[in-house]
Amino acid sequence: MASAEKLQKLLQRTMAALDTPFERLVFLASIRDSYTGRYLHEGWAQVAAADEIHDTARQMHCAAFTTLLNTSLLDLAAAVRRHFLSLDGEERRMARAWLETEPFREMLPAGCTIMERELFVSQMRLALALVAEATTSGVLLPSDASPPQPLALPPPPRRDA
Repeated sequence: MASAEKLQKLLQRTMAALDTPFERLVFLASIRDSYTGRYLHEGWAQVAAADEIHDTARQMHCAAFTTLLNTSLLDLAAAVRRHFLSLDGEERRMARAWLETEPFREMLPAGCTIMERELFVSQMRLALALVAEATTSGVLLPSDASPPQPLALPPPPRRDA
């Protein structure tokens, strides 16, 4: 089997093990060197050349990003919440920290358009705000539930005549 095929199988197996497009995006961004923009993975270096790893991971990063852009806001908020819970973190505190420092900008793949970039950033801010403000009020389903329920909106104000 050629190295490109072995690498493709490894990457597909890794992507299949990650439940949501958000988890895939987090993983792929984590193997990209923030100084060079190159994707690096020591384990995969055993089966493929650095350029093959970079090119394949870059393509998968773009695909995961595109999929995430087409994810509903509630699904994104639930995925963010699941991610925070997997880190054993207090989701409200983590969401507020992410809103302040915006580490999600590191998840943007190289080459995305300005419109895609702005859409992703705004969706992440909204999803994080939902997690930060709504988790204690039970607006979102528990992180292991699927699909997310609609937001519970307060009743309209009464207007007495």
